Amino acid sequence: PRRARRRGEQRGRVQRRCGRSGVGTRRERNRERERGRVRAPFFGSEASMVVRLRMARFGRYKFPFYRIYAADARAPRDGKHLENLGHFDPVPQKDGNKHVGLHMERIKYWLSVGAQPSKPVAKILAAAGILPPLPPKKHANQGVSKKALKEAAEEA
Repeated sequence: PRRARRRGEQRGRVQRRCGRSGVGTRRERNRERERGRVRAPFFGSEASMVVRLRMARFGRYKFPFYRIYAADARAPRDGKHLENLGHFDPVPQKDGNKHVGLHMERIKYWLSVGAQPSKPVAKILAAAGILPPLPPKKHANQGVSKKALKEAAEEA
């Protein structure tokens, strides 16, 4: 006689893995939790969290709008965040300017506790005077003509 399978049970010995924890079945995971051997949850352990100041894209097709967030470095771009720190509108408005709004005190707080800004956010914060200006990008052969490069290559 065939026995009715319980919810989540499969044929034979193979059991369905449950959740993202990788521990195994739900029963195994609960057993590990009771024994105190549970991995730290994705956003749970504040002590080892690396915080980044970065932008999340909003708006619609060809009209981007960004919010500046403090987020866990492992979180996806538009995923879970810790705090909203401002906004950036890269499309020039009628006055010809790109609008930026920043919560200065909170940004200074996150930088003081060790949050790392992404490059685009660092540029915005440098323009606002919160961070020192970034070093200018310089190409290796900037300002040297191709003729001079070719002559130097022939001499060597």
